[in-house]
Amino acid sequence: MKTKYFLITLLYVLAFLSIFLSENIYIFCVRILGLSTRASVLLPLILTLITSITATVILIKARTLTKVYKIIAAITIPVIFLTCFSIVSPIYPEDFNNRPVIISPTDYPIDKLQKYSNSSVTCFFLISCPFCEKAASSLDAIYKNGGIKDIEIIYYAYQSTADSLVKTNNIGIPYSVISDDTFFNLAGKSFPTILLKKDDEMKFWIGNDVNYACFDYLISQ
Repeated sequence: MKTKYFLITLLYVLAFLSIFLSENIYIFCVRILGLSTRASVLLPLILTLITSITATVILIKARTLTKVYKIIAAITIPVIFLTCFSIVSPIYPEDFNNRPVIISPTDYPIDKLQKYSNSSVTCFFLISCPFCEKAASSLDAIYKNGGIKDIEIIYYAYQSTADSLVKTNNIGIPYSVISDDTFFNLAGKSFPTILLKKDDEMKFWIGNDVNYACFDYLISQ
């Protein structure tokens, strides 16, 4: 009996670790295992479900409970873990919808951009934007795994500030800085912004559209 309770406790601990280390698991899957962003982001959720449900089944079998209590335990315990997961590492259906804005190169100041970036993928990030920081971390994992090679980040910042941020977050993607309004002329006013340059069109992902579907699309190019 003690062995069963130890196993139950261990599985619940693993379930909680899957929740609170979901971002680390995601980075590991992308960078080390080379999985797609979609599979990598869902893996912590799958691990949480498997471990919590397995522990619940063992708990129900280990204790003498009425049928009603068994049903309640079987439903409520996995729901508790899913609720924790949704709070700590929320995943939304729109995260897997690819929604770029497409414009013609003639409608964009491409000559200005080429002074700062000649890469096919250019990311425009603000130093103080947490969503930009998260996107940089995800893209850096993909870059270091070889999923996206021709990519560059442009920060709206002074050089020393950008250098400090990149060093702190261990970002390996090449980067440059713009510290005047030219940045907003190129990127717009919503962030993060990612630009993919192609021969006959330019694709922009802006704000919430910088998601897992966006990353998978960039990997496929």
